[in-house]
Amino acid sequence: MRLIILELLSILLLFLIFPVLLFTDYPLVSHASSLTHLYSLDIDHPLIFQITNPQSLPLNTLSLNFKNPNIQNTSSIVVSLSSPNGETYQSLSFSGANVGDPSRVDLQIHPLPKPTIIVSITTNNTTPESLFVVTDPNFYPLFSTTYQPPSIISRFKLVLSGHFLKFSTLPPFYLALYFFVILSLHYALLKKT
Repeated sequence: MRLIILELLSILLLFLIFPVLLFTDYPLVSHASSLTHLYSLDIDHPLIFQITNPQSLPLNTLSLNFKNPNIQNTSSIVVSLSSPNGETYQSLSFSGANVGDPSRVDLQIHPLPKPTIIVSITTNNTTPESLFVVTDPNFYPLFSTTYQPPSIISRFKLVLSGHFLKFSTLPPFYLALYFFVILSLHYALLKKT
């Protein structure tokens, strides 16, 4: 009986406690496309797009895809986050030397629990076709965002709901096989002791 309690505690620790403590950022909103296009970013061609966050969860990181051929462009790149009415929430600046050929740039931002965020990417680059943002064919940037739940309890609920979602989407045959193996192992363990 003591072994079963230890096993249950280790499963609880492995599948619930560790994920709650270690995984603090969760995917939120993203835009991906199988077809990509390179949008030339220069002083005359900024890129402005909108992120819709229907649950108003606190946006924590924004990841954008850039391309700096041969890593030659060292122009300043500014990513500004603002409200639809123009109020600037935050501006982040980095050098083109930090952009690879291609690379994903992860920007840490102060948590923004806003339903709509306007993102503006500008540069002081004066050489066209030397710095690019990876977009879809409609020139909408490929990006991903994460958020950090405000409390450990909300992270615990997210991890628990994720496990229930995985079990509910598992085909019934594999779910039955999983429980059969677990119960058989427990039966064998009890018979042994």
